[in-house]
Amino acid sequence: MTTRFQVAAEQHRAGQPAEAERLYREVLADDPFHADALHLLGLLVHGASRHEEACRLIGQALAVAPDRSRFHNDLGVALRELGYARQAAAAFRRATILDPDFVEAIVNSSGSGGHARGDDRIRLEAALGRSDLAPATRIAVHFMLGRIYDDLGEARTAFDHYAAGNRLKRSGIDYATGRAETYFSAIQVCFSPETLAGLAGAGSPDPTAIFIVGMPRSGTTLVEQILASHSAVHGADELLFLRDISVDDTQRMTGKPYPAGIWYLNPDQLTELGQRYLTRLRCHSATAAHITDKMPLNFHHIGMIRLLMPNAKIIHCRRNPLDTCVSIFKILFTGNFPFAYDLREIGEYYRLYDELMQYWHAALPGFIHDVQYEDLVASQEAESRRLLAFCGLEWEDRCLRFWETDRPVRTASADQVRRPLFQAGIGTWKPYADRLGPLFDLFGRPGRAPG
Repeated sequence: MTTRFQVAAEQHRAGQPAEAERLYREVLADDPFHADALHLLGLLVHGASRHEEACRLIGQALAVAPDRSRFHNDLGVALRELGYARQAAAAFRRATILDPDFVEAIVNSSGSGGHARGDDRIRLEAALGRSDLAPATRIAVHFMLGRIYDDLGEARTAFDHYAAGNRLKRSGIDYATGRAETYFSAIQVCFSPETLAGLAGAGSPDPTAIFIVGMPRSGTTLVEQILASHSAVHGADELLFLRDISVDDTQRMTGKPYPAGIWYLNPDQLTELGQRYLTRLRCHSATAAHITDKMPLNFHHIGMIRLLMPNAKIIHCRRNPLDTCVSIFKILFTGNFPFAYDLREIGEYYRLYDELMQYWHAALPGFIHDVQYEDLVASQEAESRRLLAFCGLEWEDRCLRFWETDRPVRTASADQVRRPLFQAGIGTWKPYADRLGPLFDLFGRPGRAPG
């Protein structure tokens, strides 16, 4: 007989979180000590960015079943995103003690500084020799070993692991630069200055949204943290629904694929779509004057933002292309970044992005504020004041102490925004210079790369 818990778990796996949550809570109403229901409900609410509740639920599961290594690992993930690095490291370490072969926990422990003693490095290298290691886990191990060897100052070995992890990851992705070129060109054609001007005045006038866009690893998390330190701003992290509204809802309304579907939308429909986005955005804060959405690839949709929410603010984060591309190559992303696992493809995508941003600046003068990462590091207060002024915000000194702001951060830059600004993020490509030929072909040899 299928139990209510099993049905809840099936709904969870099927991507039906509301129904799964309802059923998990019914299970717990009858049995408050059902460890698996507590754990899985914790994972479900964690996926909805309800981090404190996730920690509480998984902690309750551990009170019932303290020897479940998976529970300790998942508690560590939630704690890490809340900024509790020491407690997260302890949870990961406990998971590896309970199960010395739990590779995911070893990877997480290493990412929390556990590799300083070298034991995790040895275990991760041994794990690569296992024939039963899942492909996704093998990829994660290579990326983590890259980080470890970077910290040890062994850049060549680090790069070998990054390259191996990227090759494995890329082998399972259907991506071609040519398709990206066609899409980027279509955006410029469909969101022509004439189209943008012809539909001006449509959309919602609500000024709540602040979009932070750019390439991944360009400083978007840092900029959001600075803004979220302001009393009038709530940082909502990387949100997916602008893409859904722009692409999926446009096609449903018009029967035409995005971006060409924009030609078939009328002003009332644009206003409806803008309000639809803002309604979902408000779920993240009912009271903040402004809410940030820092999905980097929303730079694709700047024209759509202008039509849906003409009073929104757009912050564009830029960083030296070599540092940006190498930083992308060193990260195993959790989101959908199919261009991110081959150096040449990363560089080619960067050039497409750069061309599109030049187009948006020309088509929508004054609508976009650029933040150059290197300038922000060199002149934090001056650049932060310019940023807040563009957003119509009064200056607050707390924005200079952004690392003190207590909020969940789920991206790969979470550790960096917990610390003051430092110069280490500049020139990060240099230790791997002898391996970066594909990037030098695109951007020039060192010393001649554009800023």
